[in-house]
Amino acid sequence: MLVNASSAPLLGEVHYFFHVPKAAGTSLVSILRAHNMITLPAGDLEDLAYLERTKVLQRRIITYLKTPMFYDACAMLGRAHLKARAFTILREPVGRIVSLFWYKKDSVWEKHFDPGHANKTMDEFLKVSTFSGSRSSYT
Repeated sequence: MLVNASSAPLLGEVHYFFHVPKAAGTSLVSILRAHNMITLPAGDLEDLAYLERTKVLQRRIITYLKTPMFYDACAMLGRAHLKARAFTILREPVGRIVSLFWYKKDSVWEKHFDPGHANKTMDEFLKVSTFSGSRSSYT
């Protein structure tokens, strides 16, 4: 189901963005939409089931599929007999955690927003336990 990376892109191929949260997903979608590329986020198994049930990908309506569920998306593409070119963007891990900390503090629009994060310090967010001297454990 995944296309060999060395082969040239084909018309009608699905471009599958394996989205790692807090690693440029919003920026990539903004860039694609600015160039009239049609993107579709699939954030959970229900979204992937909907895509499979409605055969949206087979109709070539979607150019880019964005989902963090790599194995489930690959299985769905395989059952649909679609070729896809998967790619991802990775981010330096400390910057990603700091970004996630600030995101959790003020992402009131998210359905899983927890107002308890608004007043947390970075140490509380990471649940840092300090042991003798400068050693710490992240739980």
